[in-house]
Amino acid sequence: MKKTIAIILSALLIIGTVSIAAVSAASGTKIVLNGTTYECGEGDTITYTINMTTPEVIENGQFIIYYPSSLLSVSDIKFDSILGFPTVNYTENVTDEIDFNFSKYDGYDFTTKHLLIEVSFIVKSAGNGEISLDRSASNLFICNLNDVNITNSVTFEEILGNVTKIEDSTSTEPSSTDVTQPTTAKPKPAHKPAKVTKKSNPIKVTVKTKTVKKSKLKKAKQTVKAITVKKAKGTVSYKKVSGSKKLTISKKSGKITVKKGKYKKSTLKIKVKVTAKGTKTYKSKSITKTVKVKVK
Repeated sequence: MKKTIAIILSALLIIGTVSIAAVSAASGTKIVLNGTTYECGEGDTITYTINMTTPEVIENGQFIIYYPSSLLSVSDIKFDSILGFPTVNYTENVTDEIDFNFSKYDGYDFTTKHLLIEVSFIVKSAGNGEISLDRSASNLFICNLNDVNITNSVTFEEILGNVTKIEDSTSTEPSSTDVTQPTTAKPKPAHKPAKVTKKSNPIKVTVKTKTVKKSKLKKAKQTVKAITVKKAKGTVSYKKVSGSKKLTISKKSGKITVKKGKYKKSTLKIKVKVTAKGTKTYKSKSITKTVKVKVK
């Protein structure tokens, strides 16, 4: 079942928290976060929280959270009102990931810390799994400077709280410690998964100058398709960066609409940012082009 929920993501300081909100009598489900193993039981609710702070205003970005869908089921996702309406995509029981993408021309001000996202999981079965924030999938751009990727400057701190820590991460025996009373023993780090290096997105964008008749514009708006996208990896979206107020663009199709009205012979221009979301294998990439529409 496909679920889509609004959300945002950008960061220079991200703090993750996972806690057990309810504890069942049964146990035996082990979750690893940053090499540390924690134990919970079937029916428990795990809350994974990320807070965010950035040194500058961020215009857009992308992150992925991986989780074991065979063990955990997403029950709720919340975020701070500052995030507006970005998107979160995940497919329950099909993929083990929650994809975050956001974009806003005037940017998101996270120069003071705000809640980024809170994901609630229900533990549905016993077993071993891991929750992780994919650093390799992150793409963060400073507002109005889309070519400045600050991904390499991002630092993360993730915390799994209010659960039982297992000192030996290789142990398969359930812990007898009360889950509501965390142990003080320092856990041994487990083996971390190898970092995946993503390929550059091969998206190609071409534009053509289009012509509309001013006689037709007196009666109704006119729509033209001036942008062609090839070899894009991931969902493609379009956004108007600047240009004539008489031109608008469809976020999904990329078609440009000339508003109804009286016109003289002229050339209207619009600057458009085309973004390919990327995949597990390919990075996200944006290309900006200027499109001309002639009125005759």
